[in-house]
Amino acid sequence: MSSLTQFLNSTGGARAVQAGQPGSNGFWRRDVFRGAGTYVWTASKAGKIKIQGIGAAAGGAGTYPGASGAFGEKTLTVAAGDQLTIVIGQGGAGASSGAPGNGGSSSISGTPIGGTPLTLAGAQGAAAGVGVAGVASGPWDTSYPGAIAIGQNTGSPSSGSPFGAGRASSGGGGAGWGGGAAGYGGASSHRSAPGSVGAYGLVAPGGRIGLDGGSQPFWDLRDIDGGGGGYGNATAQLDGGAGGVGAGGGASAATATYCGVSAFGGGTGTSFVTAPKSGFGGGGGCGVNAGITGGAGGDAWVAVFWDAVQ
Repeated sequence: MSSLTQFLNSTGGARAVQAGQPGSNGFWRRDVFRGAGTYVWTASKAGKIKIQGIGAAAGGAGTYPGASGAFGEKTLTVAAGDQLTIVIGQGGAGASSGAPGNGGSSSISGTPIGGTPLTLAGAQGAAAGVGVAGVASGPWDTSYPGAIAIGQNTGSPSSGSPFGAGRASSGGGGAGWGGGAAGYGGASSHRSAPGSVGAYGLVAPGGRIGLDGGSQPFWDLRDIDGGGGGYGNATAQLDGGAGGVGAGGGASAATATYCGVSAFGGGTGTSFVTAPKSGFGGGGGCGVNAGITGGAGGDAWVAVFWDAVQ
C-alpha cells in the first residue's frame, strides 16, 4: 500500500508509484496527474488499466459555498505504446461578492477509449447562489455528480465519489463522502456529523475541538477512510480541524481563526476570514459574514493504475 503522502503528492508523466505488494485493486503501479494542464500517459506494456478521476470544483463567494466536482471510474485494455491525453482542470477562484470562478473541465482521451472522451465537467459558480454541480460524461463504467450547497453559511459540499454523488451540509462543517454536517464539525468519508466533533470514518478518528481528523493509508479511492475535522475553539484561538481523506473540515470559531479543509474530496468548513483553497474536488468554502472572500474550489485529479496482477 502507498502512504497518504505518496498518493496525494505523486505526479504524472513517466513517474509511477509502485506498491510493495499488489494493490487493493489488483494493480502494481499507479500514475497520478495533478495540477492544471495537459499530460500524456503512454502504456509501457499491454494489458488492463484502471482510471479514476475527480473533477474540478467551483469557488465560494461571500457567504455561499461553491459546488463540487464529479467522480468517474473506467477499466479498459491497452496495447503497448497506446497513449492517453489527460487534461486536468483547475478549481474556480473564490470571490467576496459576485460570481466566483468555475472549475475547469477535465478529460481523458485516446485510442483505447474511442471517439468519445471521458469528461469531468467542472462545477460552476453563481452570484448569490449555489451554482451547478460538476458532472461526468462519456463512456465511464461508474460515475457520480458533485453537489451544490444547501444554502448560505454552510460548509461546502464534498465531491462525487465511488460511494455516490457529492454530499451537502446544513451546518458549518464541511461535507464528507459519507454525508453532510449538521453542526460545526466535519463529516467523514463514511458518516455524517451531528455536532462540533468531527465524525469518525470506518477506523480513522474524527477530530475533537480544534483538532484534525485522521486518515488511513490507501491505494484506490475505494479504500478511502478519513475522519472529519473538529470545530475551532474561540477561547484558545484554534483553527477548525482539517478533514481527513474523503472527509470535511471543521468550521472556524473566532474572527482570527481559519476553517479546516479536506485532504482530498471533502468540503471546507465556514470561515471568519478568507477561506483557504479546498482539497481536490471539494467545493470552495464560504465566509460566515458578508464581504469575506470565499475559498477556491479544489482542482481536478486523475490516477491511472496499470501493471495488473497476472
